[in-house]
Amino acid sequence: MTAEFSKDPVFRERMKREARTAGRLQEPHVVPIHDYGEIDGQMYLEMRLIEGTDLDTPAQAFRSAGPAAGGGPSSARSPPRSTRPRRRGDAP
Repeated sequence: MTAEFSKDPVFRERMKREARTAGRLQEPHVVPIHDYGEIDGQMYLEMRLIEGTDLDTPAQAFRSAGPAAGGGPSSARSPPRSTRPRRRGDAP
């Protein structure tokens, strides 16, 4: 956490509370928090390292693809047929 946030007493308490709560989660799609603390006045979270790319890489590719490729807002007035709500038993 940044030094600025680490100095804020409200933020510090919120971080401790949320770290304790999140540390109890055991879900396959949630990065586990092993520990939290403070070093030289700066708060930290100790989490499992997840190998792979950061989210900026695919997000940038998505944005640069443009609306025609599904990479941004579209001016279409109705959603594609596959995303329209259907009643049970209706054909796709």
